[in-house]
Amino acid sequence: MTEASSPHAGLLATSRAYRSLGVPDLIAAMLKLRKRQRGYSEGQMTESLVLLQTVGGDCPEDIRLLSNDPCLERGLGYAPPKVTAVREFLELFHDEEVGETQGRP
Repeated sequence: MTEASSPHAGLLATSRAYRSLGVPDLIAAMLKLRKRQRGYSEGQMTESLVLLQTVGGDCPEDIRLLSNDPCLERGLGYAPPKVTAVREFLELFHDEEVGETQGRP
């Protein structure tokens, strides 16, 4: 039986809570980072990061923990992003001036 179970099945409960609270809609309304309408939405990227933290990930490379899981992908409606997409998304929040004002290089 393929796709009958997943080591990440519990993540679908986290996803359901995330979505039922309306977080994707709030993010879409408040966070306008994408310049094009292709790829992952801001809601999907943040959902992926929430799921990554739920499984104990602490860096973009750990997103691989969620990959290659057809059951999870089917439940989410999309495949979790690749490391490069996660890094690029997180980089959008980087502000050099904040580091400089706090005495960091």
